[in-house]
Amino acid sequence: DTSTLTQADISAELAYWSATQLLPAVRTATTQSRNMSLRGLADSIATSLRSEQLITLGLHGDFGGHTLAPFAITLTHQSANIKVYDPNYPSATATLNINFETDSWRYEIAGSAEQSLWSGGTGGISMVPLAARHQQTVSAFSVNR
Repeated sequence: DTSTLTQADISAELAYWSATQLLPAVRTATTQSRNMSLRGLADSIATSLRSEQLITLGLHGDFGGHTLAPFAITLTHQSANIKVYDPNYPSATATLNINFETDSWRYEIAGSAEQSLWSGGTGGISMVPLAARHQQTVSAFSVNR
């Protein structure tokens, strides 16, 4: 239940998760997954969801970037349909569609008034295990490095 969160609580959470993008393990996972074929990436997403490993998906393109939380996937020989939670639209779910035949993907923003469509190809989706964002880090200013 998020109804008791204050604006300060929400701001702190957003700052934390935003900062984790810079962690070495997150950057490595992002780079590795962006170098995968879309089919290989979809297979990895399916494996993670089956094993109940929490992951995030990053969309990258001319529109900038955006993070989604996948919770279900349907795979065929031609495509993958990934059900996602979009943190910008918490009351809606949406689908990230990947077409293996055209080597492309598309995402219609869930709950958006303008119903924007984002799309791309290989390299435009990253997958990061949530565990990579929870690794202990050492401050560059730490005395006991």
